[in-house]
Amino acid sequence: MFLVAGAITFLWGVALLWIFPDTPQNAKGWTEEERVILLERVKRDNVGGEHPNFKLNQAIEAVCDVQFWVLFVMALLSTTGAAVMTIFSSVVFAGMGFDAYTSILLNLPTGVMAFIAILGSGWLGSTKFGRLNTLSVACLPVILGCALLWRLPNNMRAGRIVGLYLINFFSSAWIQCIALGTSNVAGYTKKGAYAAGVWIGYCVGNIMGPLLFSAKYAPRYNESFTGILICFATLSVISLGLRVFSPGRIRSGMRSMASLNSNMVLKI
Repeated sequence: MFLVAGAITFLWGVALLWIFPDTPQNAKGWTEEERVILLERVKRDNVGGEHPNFKLNQAIEAVCDVQFWVLFVMALLSTTGAAVMTIFSSVVFAGMGFDAYTSILLNLPTGVMAFIAILGSGWLGSTKFGRLNTLSVACLPVILGCALLWRLPNNMRAGRIVGLYLINFFSSAWIQCIALGTSNVAGYTKKGAYAAGVWIGYCVGNIMGPLLFSAKYAPRYNESFTGILICFATLSVISLGLRVFSPGRIRSGMRSMASLNSNMVLKI
């Protein structure tokens, strides 16, 4: 399975590198007039990408930005649940009393759940509901799933199985962290710095997640699921806080840009 998935990922990477254009200006099928329109839209939206050169001042600005570290922490928290579904799900099923073969079979719906969660989260985040609201709501099934696994007795295996499946919604939260790390950020270097911060948070979260599942917590792993519950409850609160905080930052940024544009006009 890993060989097949790895081969597909490698081929997709080659396609991204050689087939897909890196900017709208380099895309095929556009006339020169249309390329100018595309360039003007990039300038209007203030999303960068016109000059793909590394700028140290943008990198420093990104690292000094509070939102950069907030997104880093959000990416870290959103991926602690990945260890449950990718590494320890069979162990958790075995702890419920299932044999190895049945544990593998019970893992089959997890891929379908992740597929539905990612598509649903992507669609909902693109609506007026917003990415941060979607991220916060996506944490709720994970919190519920951890609570079911933590509090239900061993004889209520159906409820505990449902709880484990609900943790798949961690991918809904993670996909929103990816989108937040590359949107609403101006400047080629700054956008890349934000994306790198989210990726590092992803890696740290995948390292921390397995550490929660110590052998001393077997077979129920109550402490492990309590830790993941705390992570996603914190993530939900942070995302809502950022949702409240962001409009003020946007208005402040717009006033700064308006002032800069006014000064430029006066100099001209």
